[in-house]
Amino acid sequence: MTGPAGDAAAWTECTIRLKIKIDGANYRTIDKKVVSKSDVASTAEPGIPIDILAIAQDCQITIQFDVALNSDQTIYYHYVKEVME
Repeated sequence: MTGPAGDAAAWTECTIRLKIKIDGANYRTIDKKVVSKSDVASTAEPGIPIDILAIAQDCQITIQFDVALNSDQTIYYHYVKEVME
């Protein structure tokens, strides 16, 4: 989130939603988190951990800012899969 945190837009918070496809066609929000700009500032921790169930398939992660950003920003991510025993 270092890109959006450094954007000159006056955003104060963004809403992150985790959606899972429940019936093969429709997504439902199963988790929601509101993150403030100060939470991801360069002096804070710019990463946001998101836990997804190991058995979940067809997931969506959406990010919505309270105001539009001034420019397109790349949001880097890393997917870590934990092996179930």
